[in-house]
Amino acid sequence: MSTKSLTRTLVIVIRVVMAVGGVLVVTLPWTAGALMRIFADERAGSGTYVVFITVFYMLVGVLVIWGLGEAQAMVATDGAFTKRNSRALTRAGWLSMVTAALFTLRTILYPDATSVLVVVAAVLIGLACFTLSQVVAQAAAIKAENDLTI
Repeated sequence: MSTKSLTRTLVIVIRVVMAVGGVLVVTLPWTAGALMRIFADERAGSGTYVVFITVFYMLVGVLVIWGLGEAQAMVATDGAFTKRNSRALTRAGWLSMVTAALFTLRTILYPDATSVLVVVAAVLIGLACFTLSQVVAQAAAIKAENDLTI
């Protein structure tokens, strides 16, 4: 499989995942309460909890879809070491940090061990994105400098 067809396939996969995520986010107001009853969450009877969880996961879903859009833009770029990819990685880092903040809020309001793990993972992913962003920015600068050299 050539690099071009592999890139095209990856972009298609990302777009499909974004579309499925969009459908999940849009249908969340109707499915949140039902899913909580199916999984026997004792807080499902509380209307405020169902509203909070619905809005919370809609926000997280939008952030994830936005992050996938950033990934799609990076994959579609001709080269890996570009200023655009560096900025995209920085945005992905901030998206991850916002996700960590949202899950921290959820953990404070409705304590849950899983949320703590998501906070730790999101912070680590955000820090990795910030680090990679700096590496890509430096590589892009070196590449631009080398392109000027004959």
